Amino acid sequence: MSNEIENILDICLDELKAGTDIEILLMRYPDHAAELKPLLGLALEMNQLPKPKPSQEKISETLVKVGKEVSKGYRRPKRSFRDVFLWQPKLAWVTSGIFALILTVLTMSTLSANSAPGDLLYPIKLATEKVKFILTFNSESKAELRLTFSEERLNEMLDISQQSGTIDTLLLKSMLIQAQLALEQGEISDEKALPFLNKLQNVNNYQKKTLQNLRPSVDSSSRIILDRAIETCGMRERWLVQIINEETIQNSNTVPPTPKPKQIGKKQWQWGPGCGCN
Repeated sequence: MSNEIENILDICLDELKAGTDIEILLMRYPDHAAELKPLLGLALEMNQLPKPKPSQEKISETLVKVGKEVSKGYRRPKRSFRDVFLWQPKLAWVTSGIFALILTVLTMSTLSANSAPGDLLYPIKLATEKVKFILTFNSESKAELRLTFSEERLNEMLDISQQSGTIDTLLLKSMLIQAQLALEQGEISDEKALPFLNKLQNVNNYQKKTLQNLRPSVDSSSRIILDRAIETCGMRERWLVQIINEETIQNSNTVPPTPKPKQIGKKQWQWGPGCGCN
């Protein structure tokens, strides 16, 4: 699956922030309206949340440390913390804003870590995940994060199912998509390819078994949805077994390395037919 929906979502979030109505955005992308509507709704609710006030005491302590570090960088007569900020008011304003923002984000991300869909802080949790993913530059680490997000969506779906006896289809689909993107968008080095495939197989098998155990406890309409997801996991399981066997054989037949330095290659796969989440 391409990252088209993610690109469209980023465009819509910018438009939403600028004041564009959600219904107008959905009309622009009718093919993705069903997926965009709940996500844009969450984003709108998140923008309307009250801004938390970080501890002024903590901010002051941090600014004192920053001021000391700044003064060390200049070979000039020593100035007091007060002098530095009197002579550089812009520095004081910017530094104060940055650290206030950092403290706010850290506080809200910690509080929202265990939140579930429907909770006030759940949009903060999703936003924190997205920021963490954007700030991760290593392709292999991004793939690992995708698997973590996939497992998190499964746990959230299980909590909702235990309370209501139904399946949250958005969480179920997100679980499958995150695992799909972990494979398709990740570039894994040759030496880590087999361990990554084995981990992906373990995650997939666990999700399949969990969905099978969940099936008897949900209503009939939810069972139909679960059956499709279980079938997808089953097809992924068979495809992964084949790919892992091929990688194992390839590694066993690898020619011993020459004394000259050798560049490590990268691997990227596409799920086989029927293994994706459409």
